[in-house]
Amino acid sequence: MNSRIAHIAFNTFREAVRDRVLYNLIAFALLLSGAA
Repeated sequence: MNSRIAHIAFNTFREAVRDRVLYNLIAFALLLSGAA
Protein backbone atom coordinates (compact mmCIF):
# COMPACT_ATOMS: atom_id res chain seq x y z
CA MET A 1 0.00 0.00 0.00
CA ASN A 2 2.73 2.42 0.99
CA SER A 3 4.90 1.76 -2.05
CA ARG A 4 1.90 2.29 -4.32
CA ILE A 5 1.28 5.76 -2.83
CA ALA A 6 4.97 6.60 -3.19
CA HIS A 7 4.88 5.43 -6.81
CA ILE A 8 1.87 7.63 -7.63
CA ALA A 9 3.42 10.62 -5.87
CA PHE A 10 6.70 10.13 -7.74
CA ASN A 11 4.96 9.89 -11.11
CA THR A 12 2.93 13.04 -10.39
CA PHE A 13 6.06 14.92 -9.34
CA ARG A 14 7.98 13.75 -12.41
CA GLU A 15 5.19 14.83 -14.77
CA ALA A 16 4.94 18.23 -13.07
CA VAL A 17 8.68 18.80 -13.45
CA ARG A 18 8.60 17.70 -17.08
CA ASP A 19 5.71 20.08 -17.84
CA ARG A 20 7.53 22.96 -16.18
CA VAL A 21 10.73 22.27 -18.14
CA LEU A 22 8.73 22.07 -21.36
CA TYR A 23 7.05 25.43 -20.70
CA ASN A 24 10.42 27.00 -19.85
CA LEU A 25 11.88 25.75 -23.14
CA ILE A 26 8.92 27.18 -25.08
CA ALA A 27 9.19 30.53 -23.28
CA PHE A 28 12.96 30.61 -23.94
CA ALA A 29 12.44 29.86 -27.65
CA LEU A 30 9.85 32.64 -27.91
CA LEU A 31 12.21 35.02 -26.13
CA LEU A 32 15.06 34.18 -28.51
CA SER A 33 12.89 34.50 -31.61
CA GLY A 34 11.56 37.82 -30.32
CA ALA A 35 15.05 39.16 -29.60
CA ALA A 36 16.46 38.04 -32.96
